[in-house]
Amino acid sequence: MKKIEALKANYIGQPFSKLLSEMPMTFVTFGPIMSNSSDVSQEPTTIFMFLNPTTAEDYRYPYMRIIWQTPLDFNASDAVARLSSPFGSWNSTAIAHYQNAIVENILIGGRGSNRPAPPGGWANWTGGWYAAGKKVIKTKSNGK
Repeated sequence: MKKIEALKANYIGQPFSKLLSEMPMTFVTFGPIMSNSSDVSQEPTTIFMFLNPTTAEDYRYPYMRIIWQTPLDFNASDAVARLSSPFGSWNSTAIAHYQNAIVENILIGGRGSNRPAPPGGWANWTGGWYAAGKKVIKTKSNGK
């Protein structure tokens, strides 16, 4: 991850495939992030995880957040993520979907309170992560 951070200028303005071809690790899951603007069909950023998160604490592990030069179509990305089980498994369909998108910025996060937003369709309410109104991931803080 430090290598990517140090060389991120080499990937800015380039297709995502360039970064993928030089990655020292492989993604396990991805999560398209819907725009906060009034146009929720846009995906300005995507989270790429190096493990499959099963608890809220897993979001502390290293992840890569890519901000796209031109927002992608959230609905198309969400459809790709839903083709796999678990949601957002990194596979050849996902690679084909993202490979030509142009990178605007790369953010490396994890380890501590700097967690990425959860995958599309999820929301954070007090006490844990929820999807479609159901609590699906436990947190240490609520013990449920």
